[in-house]
Amino acid sequence: MLIYYFIAALLAYLFIKRRFYLSKIKSIPSTKSLPILGHTFILLAGSKSIGRFIKTIQKECKRICIVWFGLIPYIVVYNAEDIQTILRNSKEIPKGQSYNFLKPWLGESILISDGQKFRQNKKILVQTFHKSNLLDFLPIFNNNAENLIQNFAKHVGKGEFAADLYLATGAMFNLLGTTLGVHRDILTEEEAFNYSLSVEKMGEFLYTRHIKFWLKPDIFFYFSNLKKRQDHHLNILNNLTDRVILGKKKEFDERKSSSVTKFDKNNNVLFLENFFSATKLNGEGFTLKEIKDEVMTMMFAGQDTTTVTLGFSLSLLGIHQEVQDKLYKELEEILGLSDRDINYEDIQKMVYLGQVIKETWRLFPPINGFMRVPIKDINLGQYIFPKGTPLLCSLFLLHRNEDYYPNSNRFIPERFNSENDKTRPPYSFLPFSEGVRKCIGSNYAMLVVKVFLAKILRRYKVICNQKQKDFKLSLQLTVRRKEGFLISLDPRK
Repeated sequence: MLIYYFIAALLAYLFIKRRFYLSKIKSIPSTKSLPILGHTFILLAGSKSIGRFIKTIQKECKRICIVWFGLIPYIVVYNAEDIQTILRNSKEIPKGQSYNFLKPWLGESILISDGQKFRQNKKILVQTFHKSNLLDFLPIFNNNAENLIQNFAKHVGKGEFAADLYLATGAMFNLLGTTLGVHRDILTEEEAFNYSLSVEKMGEFLYTRHIKFWLKPDIFFYFSNLKKRQDHHLNILNNLTDRVILGKKKEFDERKSSSVTKFDKNNNVLFLENFFSATKLNGEGFTLKEIKDEVMTMMFAGQDTTTVTLGFSLSLLGIHQEVQDKLYKELEEILGLSDRDINYEDIQKMVYLGQVIKETWRLFPPINGFMRVPIKDINLGQYIFPKGTPLLCSLFLLHRNEDYYPNSNRFIPERFNSENDKTRPPYSFLPFSEGVRKCIGSNYAMLVVKVFLAKILRRYKVICNQKQKDFKLSLQLTVRRKEGFLISLDPRK
């Protein structure tokens, strides 16, 4: 009999606790949802439903909005002032447990770790993206851009094709040559594409696990088909990464034994060397697993960001021919009609190209957003964010906030000229986040994309037959076009 009283008391306690919790968030706006399922059915329905849902949020919710994943509320934040407060308060609003879903892939890398481990690893990684290294990377970027152009040549004047394969392999070979110091001959273009495809799939699986809330508990996920698919793609990523690291470690040890501890300058990079030779604060060296975690993270962040940025930039330029014409005129003034390699002085002069890239990042940010979970109740304006409630800072919605970007769905690169930049508040444009967690590779990404776009547009006129509003978007870790980056090319005279 006592057991029934105990169960009844427990249920009453949980009911009262739940009611008290819901009372804290009842003033936060939301959109129509189903009992128990919440908004999950919309997020699983496809890109058109998600597109309509986003428009509904923009129309009905001004600053923030609750999205229900089953019975779990996610507070979606998309105004600059609130996001600034969240990012500046990392002690009381740290990253949430959802980042643990990345651990089978990225381990305890800089993307996931906190505290002392985060600081010591970031200190090593930052050296790779120092300006002197970035300048040394330019020959690699130019060479891989030329290879991309040669691959594009077979499609010139032959109608529409999906550029994804060529963009992904170009991004992959950039990373191999810079962050890892590996020549592109180490793998075929098919292997490079399969690696990039597995990176894309891992992002898709993470998104799916969030949406299908019943897969969040490990005990259910481990017996799911999603887990089997994830393991398949993890094997592809692990095999290539292990092959590269072990090969470079052997080379490093041989150099060290012969008293030559620096990589050849032609390798242009100190990333692996720094980790091979560095010691942690406890005096021990980094294990191969710890190094692998950082390599995996670098390959994911660099490859995915570059591929998506190039794909959307070419698509948007193919639609907006007047922007492409203006950009081509700038490139012609800087580079003339020569086919010479692009140098750093050229890059600095490509002002309008920089605006085009930033506008692309605004519409289709390299990351959709980031998650934070307060460790105590947080007052933000008129609202209370209860302890333990996931906060999703949505860059996709932030960058379409009409308060900062009128006609926010239109592609207008001039938004980012020096005059317009001054009119927006801080934290209204965050393609790479901000603060201590800001992506350390943002300058690398800008440099790569400038070189590739300049090379492509000097040689070809890009055409995209779809309209921007007809893009079928796949919202994963990064935004993608489900139909692929479909473009066609005509030769320049």
